[in-house]
Amino acid sequence: MPRRGAYLQSSFSELADPQVQLWPQTMPPYPWHFGGQRFHNLFVSSEDIRRNCERLGVRICFDTSHSQLACTENGWSFDEFMETIAPFVAHVQHC
Repeated sequence: MPRRGAYLQSSFSELADPQVQLWPQTMPPYPWHFGGQRFHNLFVSSEDIRRNCERLGVRICFDTSHSQLACTENGWSFDEFMETIAPFVAHVQHC
């Protein structure tokens, strides 16, 4: 498991609470809040989302605008992206 995956697993374990569901949000490749100067590599691709949701046993907050940005940047089909992550979506955020 890559180091980032181990950190993610550790963080979710530390925050585990049976009364609370943590829903990581799908992310854009270049977040606007840093002026596009940062690069996200977790919860960006549909395969990464699927893999992390299965491994961590979590569902996600599907941010449609973030995911459309990721698909556009990487030349992915938005329809295929949605099909892959659909089983893991707990909430849809439209921006």
